[in-house]
Amino acid sequence: LPVRRFPNNIQVHRFESNFATKLLSSGTEHLGALTNAGDVFLWICRSANLRQPEQTQTKKSRSKTIVSAPKRIWTAHKPHLAATDASIGQNGELIVCTMSGHVFIGRSESNGYKFTQVPSIQRCIKVCANSSGAFAAIRSEYQLNPITDIPASTLSHDIIGALPHIQVSNRLKTELQRHDANEKVDMKRALDRFCKHNSNHVESEDMAAYEAEKSIVRQNYNQMRARSIDDAWKQVDLIARDDTTLDIVLVVEKRNIYCHSSILRCRSEVFKRLVKCKDRIVGGDIKIKLNKRESDGRIEILIEQCQLASVLLLLDFIYTDEYSHPMTLNFQPPILSSSQKHTFTTKSIQKDLLSLAKIFHIPNLISTSQENYYRKTTSLQHDLKQLLEKQKGTDIVIRTKDDNDTKCHQVVLAQRCPYFANLLQAGSVWVQSRKEQSTGPIEVNLDHISKEIMDTIVKYIYMDQDESGLFNTIEKDREESMMYFLLDLLCESDALLLTRLKAVAESALVRFIKLRSASVIFECADIYLADALKKSCLQFISVNLPTFLSSSMLGSISTRLIRDLETYVRQSQIQETPTVPRGHFSFTADDSYLEVEDPEFSTSLYALSRGDGSVSSFLETLVTLRPEKRQQQQPTEPSQPTKSPVLLDQTSSSSKNEGRMKKGIRISLDNLENELNTLEIQPRRKSTGWAATTTVSEEPIDVKSSVPKKISQKERRKLIQKQELTTEASSSKPVWGKVAAVQVQPISESVVTELPDQDRKGKKIYVAEEQFDQIGSSSSRYTNTTTEDQIKFNPIETFGPSFQMTPIRRLHFGHSTSNETEKSFQTIQKQQQLEDNWRKNFKPKKNITKIQKEEQAIESIAQYYVQTLDIMSGEWYEVHRLTS
Repeated sequence: LPVRRFPNNIQVHRFESNFATKLLSSGTEHLGALTNAGDVFLWICRSANLRQPEQTQTKKSRSKTIVSAPKRIWTAHKPHLAATDASIGQNGELIVCTMSGHVFIGRSESNGYKFTQVPSIQRCIKVCANSSGAFAAIRSEYQLNPITDIPASTLSHDIIGALPHIQVSNRLKTELQRHDANEKVDMKRALDRFCKHNSNHVESEDMAAYEAEKSIVRQNYNQMRARSIDDAWKQVDLIARDDTTLDIVLVVEKRNIYCHSSILRCRSEVFKRLVKCKDRIVGGDIKIKLNKRESDGRIEILIEQCQLASVLLLLDFIYTDEYSHPMTLNFQPPILSSSQKHTFTTKSIQKDLLSLAKIFHIPNLISTSQENYYRKTTSLQHDLKQLLEKQKGTDIVIRTKDDNDTKCHQVVLAQRCPYFANLLQAGSVWVQSRKEQSTGPIEVNLDHISKEIMDTIVKYIYMDQDESGLFNTIEKDREESMMYFLLDLLCESDALLLTRLKAVAESALVRFIKLRSASVIFECADIYLADALKKSCLQFISVNLPTFLSSSMLGSISTRLIRDLETYVRQSQIQETPTVPRGHFSFTADDSYLEVEDPEFSTSLYALSRGDGSVSSFLETLVTLRPEKRQQQQPTEPSQPTKSPVLLDQTSSSSKNEGRMKKGIRISLDNLENELNTLEIQPRRKSTGWAATTTVSEEPIDVKSSVPKKISQKERRKLIQKQELTTEASSSKPVWGKVAAVQVQPISESVVTELPDQDRKGKKIYVAEEQFDQIGSSSSRYTNTTTEDQIKFNPIETFGPSFQMTPIRRLHFGHSTSNETEKSFQTIQKQQQLEDNWRKNFKPKKNITKIQKEEQAIESIAQYYVQTLDIMSGEWYEVHRLTS
């Protein structure tokens, strides 16, 4: 006996205690309480003195209060209907807010409170009511996640890309790397030529020749590098020849470095004065001479006694606020000055850079060049802002709506906006025609864009600001006006190919996604290909989908967007509550799990398949449950010869137990397979019903025992009545259901034999696997000449016309013994052919009624088959399906 009543790890279920979490008051006599389980209780509290007349009320009489019993008027039948807040209004009216955010209003009627849902309200968290009959609710809007995948600022990288020597440097770097790789290969070949027997040591007598060859190789590649650098500078002159925005030329060591006067003026006050001067010399450690070219009108600044690398580093800082500090560990000079690297040191480069910073008065560069490490400073954005506000040196005029103009600089527009880069391309026909028409600034007509939108776009182009800095000066009287302004900005940024500005506008529009504006923003996001904004709209609409559907706010959007919404909702549901396990089920069998054919019993009478092609979808095991034998002793009968034919079922008037069936029999296995192999394999008979009627005995059959148990009582009574009517109308005894009578054919004489009676009970019938379909056809040729004509009984027909026979398979775990024989190749081929025929030819279409009848028949085999033949003397068959 167990020592303890329950195990230690058992968890006893206890109901959660129900207690009040909030008391509800009102200006009337009604009071209430809200519980932790989401229930709402109401009761009435009134004074008893109100019912007494004024004469009977005295000062000494105590005031009594009558409190009614609390009545539960709201209960949570489902978890999402649990009340989270409630309030009592006029005449006991109640407003309730549920866990799902819906609001219900209840009013007292004769049979109790009746609640109605308030339409178009969702995601409510608080409700309120007063004694005058007014109700209020506080709604909590769904907070969308902000868009964080905004590209980084590219202002400095875009501006410096306008310099011709920067454009050439990338190609030159690749060419010099190729020269370095080829030089190493040639040096290796020279070493191998002077080394002996695969050694890296050069003999002393060959050392001079080896060093001479090395110097020749090095000299050749130095010349090749110098030619590559000279060709790169020539390419710089070709690029700058057609670009009129490059109006400043710095001449250092006979190299022409082209720059933009607008960028230099906004970065240094000294450059402003130098541009206005000409033929002047600025003295100091570095001499600067100004001149104006007569050929193209460009201002030429000649810098003497200064290294080329220092001037290139100066321009890097002016255009990007960054440069490679000469005192860093892995300092590499600019690639265009590589031909002169043997003439300078890092200290000399730093000294010249500091002198240039002092001459041009660049405070940030002075502070960083004096130190031995690099310290980043930011002043480019502020200087470009000053350039935009002062509008000096502008050469582009953008014509906007209502004849308003916006003045800009061509170099900034072309480098920061892909649309203007292609429009204002150097040497284009459009630019040349505009210059021929007018000597002033080039006019660009964008009159479909408002002045406010264009100013915001130009502000972004010059300063590359984010959301906080770009929209802080924009003022609107209504929230809707600001939303439409951002939508217009999103449209124009998409048209001008400004990807980062488009992402900034998407991020700003997320906070404007609400119930009234979600559909409008959703359509615009789809038109302008704003994927991040569209995803936010889909998320918001899916969360508030009941409100959108009930108020018909999605009726104006296109069908394609409705399909996108449907797809998004479906994907969200799959992620939230997946119903189908992901992945493919794989069954791996090892050596211990083998499907081996039984060496003795190769086939079974009972079919594993029902003819619907599911033979390979599961494994079925046939289990025999033997009944208990009777206690009384039965007289033994003389054994009959094994070769004499015996009927499987028969009734005889001369038998002692007249009307009763023969008891269990079995078939001899001697030479059974050899005899059946001589028969021809015929196609299986297709059947349309389950039940076959056979006359088995004169004894009455228990009709109730053949009715399946897993049905309702009403259906059970109907089935019993139908079977009783069928039994009375016909002398035949149907086993299952009401079907047409078919003639039963006995089993062939060469197949069936009978063994002594003492060994009959609890036996099974086996046939060879080649003759599954031949027993019924071959039994028709059998005639019993020794006895009188009797009604034959065939157990195969009792299973039903749709019964089919398949070979039994026994699963052996572990290694097979030496006594077991292997299957022959011919047997395997026949088995495979038979299974293929089942899959191809026997797939009848079944309706739901037929499928139910088949399932009921399978369940009835194990319980009622033998009882209809001979009580306590047959076999029970139980079918197990093991899904693979």
